[in-house]
Amino acid sequence: MNSLCQIHSVSRKIAEDVGKELERSASCHQQEMRFYEKRAQGSRVVAVALERKPKELRQEQDRNRQMLAKVESNFQPFPRGSCAPAVPPRAHRGPELPGEPPGHEDPQAGEGPHPEGSETWGYLQGGLRTQQPGLDTHNLDTASQCASVL
Repeated sequence: MNSLCQIHSVSRKIAEDVGKELERSASCHQQEMRFYEKRAQGSRVVAVALERKPKELRQEQDRNRQMLAKVESNFQPFPRGSCAPAVPPRAHRGPELPGEPPGHEDPQAGEGPHPEGSETWGYLQGGLRTQQPGLDTHNLDTASQCASVL
C-alpha cells in the first residue's frame, strides 16, 4: 500500500505540474495572440489610410483643375500683332557731349575699351567717352550745358 500511496502522490504532483505548465503556456499564447491581433489591427488602419490618401489626392487634383480652368476662362490673353501696346520708351541716359555722335570713340586716343569695373564707367555710358581719374563728370556735363546755352 505504501507503494500505491507513493505512486498516487507522484501522479498528483505530475498532474499539478502539468496543470501549472498548461496555465503558463496558455497565458503566454494569449499574450502572443493579443500582440498579433494589435499588429494586424494597426496594419489594417495603415492600409485604410493608404487607400484613402490617393483618393483624397485625386479629389484635390480635380478641385485644382477646376479652379485652374475657371481662372483660365476668366483670363484675357495678352494682345498680339497690331493691337499690342507699344513698347515703353527707353530711359533717358543723360546729355551727350556736343559734337560727338553716340558710340563714337576717338581713334587717336590709343585707348582700348574702358573697363566695366572702373568708377567712372557709369558716367562714361552717359556720353563721356574718355576716362580721366578724379574728373567730376557731373560738373563737366553741367558746364557743357551752360556753355551751350551761352
